[in-house]
Amino acid sequence: MIYISQVLTYTLYMRKTIQTSVVQEELMQLGHATNRELWIAVEKRIPGITLTSIHRITQRLRKLETISCTPNLNGDGIIDANPLPHSHFMCRTCGNLTDIQLDKATVQSIQAQLHEGVVEDNMVIAGTCQSCVYR
Repeated sequence: MIYISQVLTYTLYMRKTIQTSVVQEELMQLGHATNRELWIAVEKRIPGITLTSIHRITQRLRKLETISCTPNLNGDGIIDANPLPHSHFMCRTCGNLTDIQLDKATVQSIQAQLHEGVVEDNMVIAGTCQSCVYR
């Protein structure tokens, strides 16, 4: 369901340019990327596009909630093509980020251990991915 406020927000913040379309297409292919990684992919299709342009486009897309952002273990922001609430598994060896869904019981168990803390929808769980375990 689309609300009038969402339409107005889209009109105010989003210019549907070729650059924006290419950024969205490349992010969909990558799934997760830093602005720099996204810029490298987009620059192949739009030579001369700047990292600043990529940053501005992803900021607008985040305001529109068509993409999301999650921190990695280094504190860098990772742009996520999936805007829906979800958590991530991040490999400490290769840095690969994988979308995961935590069941309600797991989230409640974490919440209980934090006592007064509040668990958010977007958690990052670290470990070693299957590819790195068998290297």
